[in-house]
Amino acid sequence: MSMRPAKTATSAVSSPSTAARRTRTSSSYYCVQFRSSSTPPCSGYVSPHFFSPLPRVLTTPQACLIQGALIGWTVLIGVVLAAIFLGPPLFFDEVKTGYMYAGAFVGALLGFVVSGVLADWSARIMTRRNNGIYEPEFRIVLAIPVMIFGCAGLYGFGITSNDVVKYGWFWPDFFFGLEVMGMVIGAVLAALYIVDAHRMFF
Repeated sequence: MSMRPAKTATSAVSSPSTAARRTRTSSSYYCVQFRSSSTPPCSGYVSPHFFSPLPRVLTTPQACLIQGALIGWTVLIGVVLAAIFLGPPLFFDEVKTGYMYAGAFVGALLGFVVSGVLADWSARIMTRRNNGIYEPEFRIVLAIPVMIFGCAGLYGFGITSNDVVKYGWFWPDFFFGLEVMGMVIGAVLAALYIVDAHRMFF
């Protein structure tokens, strides 16, 4: 009967730098050190998704200002629209006044289409001109149609709704749709820029 030498169990010991690197790459949690004398180092771990709202609040003033203003004007126009058309001189009933919000619905759909076409198209062109390097700031090009459609819708609605006898019901509704179109493009712009600029939080 032959005797085989027993295999000695050995444990592979990695260098401190390798172990630290492996810990950083394999862990999906951030180490949070609470400043307390009784708390050991790195005793608490928080998921990175816990911090995901912070970039939206702290680093996107254009999203807060531009988009907040457009959303506020959209709500205001939606409120005063009924007062304009229910009273004199047009005297619309509730059904006809409800149909006036179709312009906003069509404007929202067109806003999604325009933002979907321009967002990737403009980013590809600017990436090509930047030697193949993509930057999240390339999404800010969408602010141009936001300014065009949003301002045209706001000023146009104000002018035409001030004299509905002269302009009728169509033009106020048309410019309302333009304003909503600018609002939707601004929402897509803010969302795309935030996601691209802060990928580590998503």
